Amino acid sequence: EKVFVTFLVRDLDQDSVRLEFGAEHVRFAASDHASKEYALELQLDQDVEPHLCKWEWLQRKDRLGDGVVATLTKVFPAAWPTLAVDQGLYPRQVIERDWNRDDAAVTVEEDNFFEEHAEYLPRIHTKPELLEEMSKEGVEAVVL
Repeated sequence: EKVFVTFLVRDLDQDSVRLEFGAEHVRFAASDHASKEYALELQLDQDVEPHLCKWEWLQRKDRLGDGVVATLTKVFPAAWPTLAVDQGLYPRQVIERDWNRDDAAVTVEEDNFFEEHAEYLPRIHTKPELLEEMSKEGVEAVVL
């Protein structure tokens, strides 16, 4: 499966575009014809295969500018709940979902493990209870 990321810059200087793909990030750098520099590094929520990632020129101008489309190849073919690790770092004007490229057939399944196994999980309310649970034989981890 793939993820498509579009980078747009008004009056983009096509010769200035640089994209770098890593397993956990994508870096974009470019400038416009007035030499104003633009750069963005996205720490991706999921891993990609850098050697299978590519980019190409956007075929038609967008209302926000000229651009490139990066095609990221997922390591694990599942829906991503979000593009970036900390989506809150990017204002809505910088990063938004492109509904034209959205795949309606893809659904994100909720992880109900804790709800399904709640009866087996002890309820810990105090530090002494936590220490007691941690000291029991066979306890390898405590999830808080």
